[in-house]
This record gives sequence, structure tokens and C-alpha cells, in this order.
Amino acid sequence: MTNYKRVAIYFLPKKNSSLENFGKNLLGRDINKKKKISLTRRQKYFISRGFTFFDELKDYCEQPAKYGFHATLKAPFRLKRNVKTKNFYDVISHIAAQHSRFKIQGLKIVYSKKFTFITSRKPNKLLINLENDLVKHLDTFRAELNKTEIKKRIPDSLTIKQNKYLKEWGYPFVFDQFKFHMTLMNQNNNKLSNKQKLELEKLIYKISNNVIEFNEISLLGENKNGHFEEIKRFKLNF
Repeated sequence: MTNYKRVAIYFLPKKNSSLENFGKNLLGRDINKKKKISLTRRQKYFISRGFTFFDELKDYCEQPAKYGFHATLKAPFRLKRNVKTKNFYDVISHIAAQHSRFKIQGLKIVYSKKFTFITSRKPNKLLINLENDLVKHLDTFRAELNKTEIKKRIPDSLTIKQNKYLKEWGYPFVFDQFKFHMTLMNQNNNKLSNKQKLELEKLIYKISNNVIEFNEISLLGENKNGHFEEIKRFKLNF
């Protein structure tokens, strides 16, 4: 674990699934195999699926690519000194085993000021419970935020409650402030035409069947280049 600057718990799509293939080709990184995907391969992927605007959108995928195609459950944090890997794994495994597998049905694409992302149409209680437990029970391993990390979150832009969570849990968007999302692109909401949005949405709904299955959670680490890569998956209960 000492090889990583920070660690995080993410939801990642099932390996070799249609949703995983979509995400890694959009962002250009395979966080399982820890490598980049060539532009030519990415172009072929989208052309073969009738998506004609990839070249116009690919530049907006560079920043999200650092984190991979994911949904955050326990946001990136530095580990305390002398954390034993086995103990850390055991706690994650125990949490995962306390939660049953589930599905998020009914997806939508949101075009916010900063990001374009996939989210659910309705809150999912099982997902919320999983996020709550991961945030609470893994916090014992988290090193306190330093001044630089706090400043990066731009506290002046946060609500009173979000600043409270930032101070107590190291991340402002936890518990009742948590919202499931899988980032696709950044700062492009004013660049996408209605036709492009329609094509993107049709492709996502087609490859996902409008459903995301939660069968596992993943531990990721931030390497020396600032990119996150998968370390280990933990299965949820049946």
C-alpha cells in the first residue's frame, strides 16, 4: 500500500462488461490492466457503435481519465502510517459481506456546469447504506486532511453541513450529501448539441440496458503519476 499516494473505494462496472468497455474507451484508460487505450482503438469502438462525435468530445475526457470510469463510495484519502494491508483488506471485506448485491434501475445523463455524468433517477437505499458504512468504518484508517487538501476542496463554495463533513470525514459529499454518479466528461455542457446528447444517451442506454448491477466494490490506489488503478475487488453478499 505504500506505493500509493492515496486510496479510495469505488464502484467499477463488471470486468469485460459492455458498460466497462464503454467507460474505458471513452476515458482512454483501463484501470484494471493499468494502461492507456490507444486513440485508434477508441475511435474504432465508437464508430462501430454508430457514435459519430467521439473526436469532438475526447479532449473533455482527460481529467476524468485520471480516476477511471467509476462511482465514488469512499473518496480518495491518505492512509495513516503503519496501516497493515491485511487489516485494511479484512475490514473492507467484512463491510462488503454485510451488504447484499443490488441493481440500480433507471438511469439518466446529467449535464452540469462542471461535469457530464450518469446517475440514477431515484435514490437507492441499499447503495446509500453501503456508502454510509464504508465512509464510517474505513475512516479509522484515514490520515487527517492537511491544509493543502482542505484548500483544494474550496471550502467557501461548500454549505455549512458540507464543511462539517469535510472536517469530520475528509470529504464534503457523504451521507445525505452523497449522490451516485459516474463521470463521463468535464466542462463541456455548453459544447454538446442536442443531437450529440441524444446520440450519447442512446448509446449508454443501449449498452447498460438502463441498469447498473452492484456485485462488487473495488479498492483503488493513486500511483506516482496521479492516476488511479485497481488493487483489489471485494464481493458483496448474495
